[in-house]
Amino acid sequence: MSVKVGDTTYFVCKVASKNNSQIVWLRHEDIHPSQLNATNSLKQFYLNLTHKDDSQRLVLEKIQTSDHGWYTCLVTTPQGTDFSSAWLQVIEDRHSGANSYNDSEVQKEPRFTKPKNMHKIIVKPAGNMLKIKCPASGNPTPNITWYKNGTTPDRSLGTINYNQWSIVLEDLTTFDAGNYTCVICNIYGCINSTFKVHVQERYPHRPYIKEGFPQNVTILVNSTAVFHCPLLFDLEPYIEWLKIGLHIPAGETTPNGTVIQVFFLISCVTVIIWLPYKLAKIFHK
Repeated sequence: MSVKVGDTTYFVCKVASKNNSQIVWLRHEDIHPSQLNATNSLKQFYLNLTHKDDSQRLVLEKIQTSDHGWYTCLVTTPQGTDFSSAWLQVIEDRHSGANSYNDSEVQKEPRFTKPKNMHKIIVKPAGNMLKIKCPASGNPTPNITWYKNGTTPDRSLGTINYNQWSIVLEDLTTFDAGNYTCVICNIYGCINSTFKVHVQERYPHRPYIKEGFPQNVTILVNSTAVFHCPLLFDLEPYIEWLKIGLHIPAGETTPNGTVIQVFFLISCVTVIIWLPYKLAKIFHK
């Protein structure tokens, strides 16, 4: 979907039945929907609905360029979890740019609009995308200049893309590590912010489970069991816990456990097996 700055738009997430369905909306700019899984801290992407009486509709009002990105509808039912995503592209007004003056507002020096989101240390694995944002405001509209280690940014491989308040580097290499600084100025002053970027070289390998885990556990009825699954991995793995067997007894739909990283807690359990890279489901008797 493409919209202009200042417009209003909405996304709709249709579900077969609202009964026993929980709908959560997420916005994730730098993570592709295919990379969303149980190991991501999904709560950091949660959106607050302005129309809470209709969770199937996400309304975006007075859209800004910073609103572009992926919007995902995450639906949880007793049968499992599913999601659907759409990309929002925000088109800027060509008549509004650096040094443009708005005579309806007070003239003022530049300031950062989202300083809490400007993390000073950024760590990325090689091959990933880096996007550093310095969203700012001012009147007249300020301009932005980027530096890497005090000079104009350059790359040995790949290109550099500049958006209104951000710099984007794809397919990172270790050469891209360094200190990136945004300098934002208008006629009333300048502000700047520096980001220290670390790029870690990857040594790809599949995840390994430490030998001897998970271990069998014998417990009393209605007591709590904890299973451990220590892992060795290159990238954050997708972990799920499944009970052996595909049959779900009639009338049993609600999982009876909690996944906490590589630990699994459950109150009434027989045998559990760990399987990687699938949708997490927990069945119980």
